[in-house]
Amino acid sequence: MYQEQLPPFALSQVVDCFWQAEMHTQAQLIVPDGCQDWVFERTEHTTDAFLIGSMTEAQSVRVIGSKTFFGVRFRPGALSLLTAMPMQPLTNQRCDLNELFPFSNSLKAQLSTPELDLPAFAERLSTALLNSTSRLTSDNHRRLTYFAQAAEGNIQQLADHLHISRRHFHRLFTHAFGYSPRFYGKVQRFNRLNERLQQGDALLEATLEAGYYDQAHMNRDVKQLTGLTPRDWLNQT
Repeated sequence: MYQEQLPPFALSQVVDCFWQAEMHTQAQLIVPDGCQDWVFERTEHTTDAFLIGSMTEAQSVRVIGSKTFFGVRFRPGALSLLTAMPMQPLTNQRCDLNELFPFSNSLKAQLSTPELDLPAFAERLSTALLNSTSRLTSDNHRRLTYFAQAAEGNIQQLADHLHISRRHFHRLFTHAFGYSPRFYGKVQRFNRLNERLQQGDALLEATLEAGYYDQAHMNRDVKQLTGLTPRDWLNQT
C-alpha cells in the first residue's frame, strides 16, 4: 500500500508531498525523480530516520519482514536551502537524519506509536518544517523559482535574472541538487514520460510529449536512469 498527502500551502514551495508505504518482504526498484526524501522506517520495535539524497541511477531496495515507511519528499533543490548543506556528497546515498535536523530524535519518538497514520504524520512534520522554512530568505525563494526552470530554460537568462554569472548559477544549482542542470533536465523528461504513460498514452506519443528528440533518445535515458529497457520498465510500473 502506498499513499500520498499534499503539504499545507505554506510548505508547498519546499515539500512535494508526505507519503506512507506498507511493505512486506519484497524488493522495490526506486528510480531518480529529482527529489530528496526524508524517511522514517518503522518496525514492530524500532523507528529509524534517514535521508535519501538525489539519485542518478536506479536502486533496488529489499525489505525483509513487515515495515511501515513514512516520508517527506522535498522539491528539487529545496532541502539544500533549508539545511545549507551541499547535496553532491549525498547523491545516491542514505545518511543519518540527525546530522541535518536536530529535532529528528524527538520526532522518532512521536512516530513510534502504532496508531500513527499519514494525516497525523503530515501534521507533525509540517509543524517541525515550518520552523525550518522561516530561515529561507527571499533570495532563496527566488533561487528555487529559477532553479526549477533550469530543465528547459536558457541557463544564461536564468543566471541574469539572479544577477549572477552562468558559471556561478551552475555551481549553486549543483550545490542544491547534487548534479548539473543538464542531468536535471534528463530526470524531468523521464518524469514527464512516466506521467504520460500513467495517463494511458502510447509509448511513442508519450516519448514526444515528454520532450525527447526521438525514440532512440528516450531509450538511452530510460536505460541510464532505470537500468532497464523501456519495455521492461513499462512492465515494472
